[in-house]
Amino acid sequence: MEKTLRTSELNFMNKSTHFSSQTILEYYRKFLSRYNNGFVNRDQFNLICQNLVIGKENAEEKTSMINLLFDLCDKDENGHVDFKEYLVLFWSRIVGPEDQKLALIFELYDLNNSGYIDFHEMHSIVKVLFKLKYSTCSPSEYSLFTNQEFISSNLPITYYIAMDIMKAFDLDRNGKLTKQEFINGCLSHQNFRKFLSPLKISS
Repeated sequence: MEKTLRTSELNFMNKSTHFSSQTILEYYRKFLSRYNNGFVNRDQFNLICQNLVIGKENAEEKTSMINLLFDLCDKDENGHVDFKEYLVLFWSRIVGPEDQKLALIFELYDLNNSGYIDFHEMHSIVKVLFKLKYSTCSPSEYSLFTNQEFISSNLPITYYIAMDIMKAFDLDRNGKLTKQEFINGCLSHQNFRKFLSPLKISS
């Protein structure tokens, strides 16, 4: 990457984020001072995210979540994240308005990049989040996460949580969530919003 930002790059980042040109240039100087080749690799990205993503340091589920974030940011799949990818796809949304943060979380959980989250994807991510956040909860506390009255011993609590989220968010009942349905659902159901966030940074 060049050591200076081209005007076209700066203009693109201006339009794509809520940051001013001065703020972008300051972020860029700090980025280059830490990563003087202009790129962040997967290991470096993991270190950046240790204090941003929930879970114990280097826990398997936390590492999996951070790897998903890295893959989301590495749009050209070249094994590293450049400054533009870092700022536009990651940092501006991590510290940005609520809808941008939720859009980032949706894209993170859209595991097959279909533009939708179906029940299987939701259940997969709920299992990871439950283990990261609430693995020490006892069955007597499960009412904190689900309104289901009859919990079968043959199905995990995460199944019921995922089912409740889909029921609350999927207003057109087509079995999948669009990005807007996910955002609206989180904004309307703060308990699910809190559960679904993998980030330590509060809204």
